[in-house]
Amino acid sequence: MYTLKKSLGQHFLKDENVCRLIVAALQQNAFGQLLEVGPGGGALTKYLLQLKDIDFKGMEESMKKMKPELEKSMQNAKESIEKAKKELLEYKGFIDGLDKDGLIDKDKSYTIQYKNGELTINGKKQSAEVVKKYNGYLKGKKDFTIKKDEDHFNIDKD
Repeated sequence: MYTLKKSLGQHFLKDENVCRLIVAALQQNAFGQLLEVGPGGGALTKYLLQLKDIDFKGMEESMKKMKPELEKSMQNAKESIEKAKKELLEYKGFIDGLDKDGLIDKDKSYTIQYKNGELTINGKKQSAEVVKKYNGYLKGKKDFTIKKDEDHFNIDKD
């Protein structure tokens, strides 16, 4: 028995008369293959299987074969999302620190560039002291540019 999940938009066909009408309508045009997606409880399936000379393919068998690959892809996507969230929080902390120290106004446009160990904010090269203060964030980072204007926020990893 299948459990109906209306939250997923599932509606299982149960009316035998409707099943017969669907199959009768299908027989109005010639076809050689039929794919039933999500057969649910099988009310329609039992009528479809009675059709002669039809290559009837059940989608659920294909889905079972795809399941491990889909699960692996979903796990990889989840890991990538978690990594991106962590990185964005680091950027936010960096931006908040620069704002707090008066090096940028995070509510206005700015450009921050870190290249070859040098930090440039809005075209002005920052002192070694400033670089050292933000070394906790900058350490291990490759070159990058952060640009914010009225409409966009962009992080470019060079």
